[in-house]
Amino acid sequence: MNRKTLGWLFGAMFIAALFLRLAGLGVRPMQSQETEQAMRLGPLMDKGLMVYDRQNPQGPGLPYLSLLLSRVAGMRNLSALNETILRLGPALFSAGFLLLLLLMAQGMGRKPVLFAALGAALSPLLMSAGRFYDPMALLVFFVTGFLIFFWRAGRRPSPGNALAAGFMAGMAVATHAASWTALAAVVAAFAAGKAISRGYGDSDGDPAGKAQPKKRIRYWLIGSGAALLISFLFYFSFLGRPREWLESFLFWRAGPRPGGFGAGLGSSLFGHLKTLALASYDSGRIWSEAFILILAILGGLTALRTARSKRGESSFPVYVLLATVLWILLDSFFPLNSSWSPALFYAGIVLLAGKGAAWLWERGRDLISRTAVIAFLAAGFLHLGLQALQADFIFAVDAQNPYALAQTSKDIRRLSLRVRQLSQLLPEGKGMRLEVVTGICGPGPLGWYLRGFPGARYHLKAEPTTAFTQAPVIISTCGPAPADETRFGPPRTEEDYELRPGFALRLSVRRDLWERYQRRRTSREARTEID
Repeated sequence: MNRKTLGWLFGAMFIAALFLRLAGLGVRPMQSQETEQAMRLGPLMDKGLMVYDRQNPQGPGLPYLSLLLSRVAGMRNLSALNETILRLGPALFSAGFLLLLLLMAQGMGRKPVLFAALGAALSPLLMSAGRFYDPMALLVFFVTGFLIFFWRAGRRPSPGNALAAGFMAGMAVATHAASWTALAAVVAAFAAGKAISRGYGDSDGDPAGKAQPKKRIRYWLIGSGAALLISFLFYFSFLGRPREWLESFLFWRAGPRPGGFGAGLGSSLFGHLKTLALASYDSGRIWSEAFILILAILGGLTALRTARSKRGESSFPVYVLLATVLWILLDSFFPLNSSWSPALFYAGIVLLAGKGAAWLWERGRDLISRTAVIAFLAAGFLHLGLQALQADFIFAVDAQNPYALAQTSKDIRRLSLRVRQLSQLLPEGKGMRLEVVTGICGPGPLGWYLRGFPGARYHLKAEPTTAFTQAPVIISTCGPAPADETRFGPPRTEEDYELRPGFALRLSVRRDLWERYQRRRTSREARTEID
């Protein structure tokens, strides 16, 4: 395959991946963990400072990206933001991951990289992670970039390679404080790969060793300095909050994030791998990315089989294999505090799957075998793409979708609209007193949809105070059904809304306000009929 053909095919895949990730970004309602990330933008947009929370070690990289995109779109505060602008950053980096694969063509080969790009474009996991307001799509991009440039800096030391590796490492840490562990896994994989190459007598296994020691040390200092400087600036809020950078090193105190990928299917050692291989539900619905896993196993075995070769590029797949194995172990024993933590090791699996698909392609030397290989690969990638469409467009808010992550129902937008309509009938407008009883669940997505109401107050439970009971609007949430104790004070009219499958919201409106709303709606309907 020549470069021109590779370029045209890659371009088509990139455009398809970009379209799939950008289409309908704002259709799906904000989920609780997305809201948690989005609300961190408030202080950043208002005061230019990013507050780091060691209990949530997801760094300032994504908020700063969102700030940049919001400024370009002309949005100056949190209330003006919408779901599309928020999710645009992760979607762009998810599609940009395909472009990084081009840099691996020399080490992996053109066909493996092409098949890997196809798998990345159609993977339900990588596609869903890129359509979700979470830093994981950025982290996958930067850690993979570090994997590429660290290899280049180690094999062919130069200031450019060292600086690129340091930039990718610094941005990875700025995206997620716990990414130090993923970066360390890459360094360990490189060291292990060198040892394997020497064990096999690969004379080209350590070309970096031919460089002058002083130059090598200088290059590593350039890369390390770039990584520390970038992470330093981001966590300091560009010199605004000096403590944040030091606190980011305490990321290990934060536990794993509940409700992430595959939540509700049970967790165990290598639980994410098992969910990717087969996620089944009582209704009979089945999700599986076993096709990619099978190809990845073939790719890993192929990499090990060719490890004895003296060609320098043969050791790069081994390096990817070792890094992927270490990432899988990290996900099993030290999971990142992210909804989409398996996306990191799955990126490595997709790379190995490209190697396996290319190996299969080469096995088709006659008409029958080539037809069988094409049929197998076509069926596998087609099934992968159909699942991606179902996960993000057809069953995007379905409880039996492992990629939905306790997705918020569309009813919450109807609730938000009703609260806005009610506020228009009061002199305070959006500044009206709005009481929200959240229980132990916290504000969740309500925090996002009520962000334009400065008078909103959140409570763990109902308060028996006059100000509370006289509030024009009260919302109660958390639980399979709103409790009877949410019926407060003077006569009220109540409406129930679905927060997510199995969980309800109750809107409790003071009777006089509700009657005014009904009269206004009746009047508008009458005018519409006359017109």
